[in-house]
Amino acid sequence: MKMYLLFFIAFLTFSSSLQAQLSNRSTIWYPGIIILNNNEIIKGDISYNYAYDIVMCKEGELTKTFTTHQVSSFKYFDEEDNLFHEYITLSNEVTSEYQKKAFYEVVLEGDINYVRKRNRFPAYHAKEGYLATRNAHMNKHKVCYEYFVHYDNDLIKSRRFKQEVLPIMESKEYSISAYMREKQLKTYNIGDQIELVEYYNSVSNLNNRTAIQRTEKPAQYTMVVD
Repeated sequence: MKMYLLFFIAFLTFSSSLQAQLSNRSTIWYPGIIILNNNEIIKGDISYNYAYDIVMCKEGELTKTFTTHQVSSFKYFDEEDNLFHEYITLSNEVTSEYQKKAFYEVVLEGDINYVRKRNRFPAYHAKEGYLATRNAHMNKHKVCYEYFVHYDNDLIKSRRFKQEVLPIMESKEYSISAYMREKQLKTYNIGDQIELVEYYNSVSNLNNRTAIQRTEKPAQYTMVVD
């Protein structure tokens, strides 16, 4: 009975906070689509609430809210930045027996995906300004996001790039080491990781197309004699 009461109180707290978010006039909406797990596509104005990891869709006067357990992916267009933002639902292993679903923004897509997770803390505070300005060495993207490599259904934290991701790429593409030396890329740098994954995906895609062309049978022509 006590556990039920605690759960009920927690649910009320979440609902109240969520309702406050929904009624907040400062919520920014973007045109976009949501793809549910059953492949249903919902179109409308999209707003992603990173604090609660929910996505809302407004169709006229009706606003629907979706969680990570309902959504496969969603995307929206930011006119100000002239940029499409795409998010996918992935599972991150918290313990050996528990995995937590969350929305991750796609940075790069290919044989190896590079994604990032927005943390629940705002980048800007009315009294304190941007968090990144507190320290000259801080980068706003590093403050607000955690970066991951998504490969073979595994999420690998960016700080494990050298130990876990680089060996995968080097085992499949011999030019990786030479490219790193040429561009002087560092495996601990987020920007360098993104450039390296982008290069790997481009080379891998080219190799795959070449392999397909080699295995395709030549077209057969039938000679017609009048």
